[in-house]
Amino acid sequence: MVGIKDNRRTQYTKKVIREAFIELLAEKNLQDITVTEITHKADINRGTFYNYYQDSIDLFQVIESELTAEILPLIKLRTSDNLVDWLQRFITILDKNKVISLTLLKNNTTSYLLETIFSEVRDLALAEFRRMFKEEDPRLLDYFFTYFVKGTIGTLVEWMSNEDGTTAADISLVIAKVLPSMGHSYFNDSINTV
Repeated sequence: MVGIKDNRRTQYTKKVIREAFIELLAEKNLQDITVTEITHKADINRGTFYNYYQDSIDLFQVIESELTAEILPLIKLRTSDNLVDWLQRFITILDKNKVISLTLLKNNTTSYLLETIFSEVRDLALAEFRRMFKEEDPRLLDYFFTYFVKGTIGTLVEWMSNEDGTTAADISLVIAKVLPSMGHSYFNDSINTV
């Protein structure tokens, strides 16, 4: 078994490294986590860590890529979707992976996961903004989309940080209701029935 890629020992080692890293991530900022701290918490040596990852940033990026691959099929926009349904699926997934998600949301300028997720609804949102505001300038439409993304992310960071009992369904509805396009066309039925 030793020497075989992804054998049980390798899987176990990666698991304890990740668990230690996520525990540290709950306590401190990503850029402040050292390999020494991870290996100490995981009870492994540094050489073992370096067999799998270059540093804590590399480990984080690997986890982010795997999380993206895992959740992308779940958040694909379906023809039967309305924004509330899509937001609820998205938010529920983030909440299940809270520590990693909160770090991604707080550091959203470089998040592969968030870029991938929001690209799912970009065309739909831009079309809605174009119609709603009778705007054709692509630069201005990009700003509308940026406002939508940043506002959503800011709201999610606040919600995930507070732990006040608000559910994923509740926060999905809040975000959907404050979007100007919510009173119109594609999403109207979902808001009125929730």
